[in-house]
Amino acid sequence: MTLRAPPKPPHSTANLVGRFVGLIILLAIFAAVVWVAATNQQIPALERSDPLVNAPGEHLSINGVVLHVRTFGSGTSATLLLHDDSMAGGALLATTAEELAANGRRVVVPDLLGFGLSGRPAEPDRIYSSVGQAETVAALLDDLSLTGVEVVGFGSGGGLAAELTVIRPGLVDRLVMVDTAALPTPSTGWHSLEALPFGAGEAVAHNREGASAQAEQRFRETCPGPAECGDPVLLEHFRKAVTVPGTAASIRARRASDPASVAADRLEEVSVPVLLLSTSDAADVEELAARFDAASVEVVEGTPTSVAAAILAD
Repeated sequence: MTLRAPPKPPHSTANLVGRFVGLIILLAIFAAVVWVAATNQQIPALERSDPLVNAPGEHLSINGVVLHVRTFGSGTSATLLLHDDSMAGGALLATTAEELAANGRRVVVPDLLGFGLSGRPAEPDRIYSSVGQAETVAALLDDLSLTGVEVVGFGSGGGLAAELTVIRPGLVDRLVMVDTAALPTPSTGWHSLEALPFGAGEAVAHNREGASAQAEQRFRETCPGPAECGDPVLLEHFRKAVTVPGTAASIRARRASDPASVAADRLEEVSVPVLLLSTSDAADVEELAARFDAASVEVVEGTPTSVAAAILAD
């Protein structure tokens, strides 16, 4: 009697598909690792601009960090403009600031920490949270000896303006929020990718918001706030900002920091006049307006002139 090994069962279709999918996943992981490494090698070669060279404003040491601040006009009443989430920083609001200054206002436009030509802390920290940024802005106003300021925030800067009004009410005599639809400001899936560790976050940040050609093209098409995205002067400010050393690492640190906000739960405490402007539809901001004890809502065109006129009208 001859003993024979039992026949091997044929590979099932499911096993073959599983192996194929596994191979594809391994190849994708390998490609991602190579891309992250290559991108992070390129970043230092591009982030080489000195923020102190040809800066249009002044650099101030505030609470242990450096802020780039521009001042327009010299009127007796002061307006603080806080920009949206864009590396161009306060340059987005230069034309609006000029419009307001022409009407007798002193207009202060800082680049928030991590934006524009301001400092670039490279590690996640409370200072990047909504509360931390508001505390830094409050310290800036203290340094400039300004109180009773009209605070105007654009997009996510509107959330910061509300934060400042809640934590330091004595500094603010009017709150204006432009195209701020919700508090806290919701993050996107890309923000989560930019927060990834091991160099992956820096690589994504560089390509989405930093010194890459893709980031500049995206900025040209979608720069936030009342600004002309193709304006050569604005584009030059953007290029200077994204090539400041440490930009990609700073974006990653900001995305990885706890967004911590106190204003989101205390809007009813705001006692100063509140104006919510929308450049699209009143419905976009009415839900937020209802969370204040009293707030006015207005729809305006999304141009610096129209926004400035609405601010001046009230």
